[in-house]
Amino acid sequence: MKKSLDPGEWLKRADMDFRTAEDAVKDDAEELADSICYLCQQSAEKYLKAFLLSRGWILKKIHDLNTLLAEAGKYDPSFSPLVDRVRKLYECSMSAHYPLDNAADLTKADALSSSDTLRDLAGLIKTLMRKPASSAGQEA
Repeated sequence: MKKSLDPGEWLKRADMDFRTAEDAVKDDAEELADSICYLCQQSAEKYLKAFLLSRGWILKKIHDLNTLLAEAGKYDPSFSPLVDRVRKLYECSMSAHYPLDNAADLTKADALSSSDTLRDLAGLIKTLMRKPASSAGQEA
């Protein structure tokens, strides 16, 4: 199965994951905290890949939000204020993704924090994608 290189398709999928996470927050953020954090990571990954693809980045099989955010930061410094929040979102998602004995139980606060971070990241990316790509920060 060939993955799309169309940033619009990645945005569409990211939006679907985000809507599902938001619905879960409204339903029961405490009980569904694991699922919310996982969906927020999935959505954030797709938003970041949409942005990167819109800037000419070559699609790579990367799931680490920290790596993707660092890549995005090469194209625009506006991502810098989100570094710590995205790191926390990624840590929460790893706890949700695998049934690890030493993983902390995720809480409603974790779910809400992940959702808030995703909302801010999505807003930034959508704003930046409305602007034309500049040559600044792009690798030759």
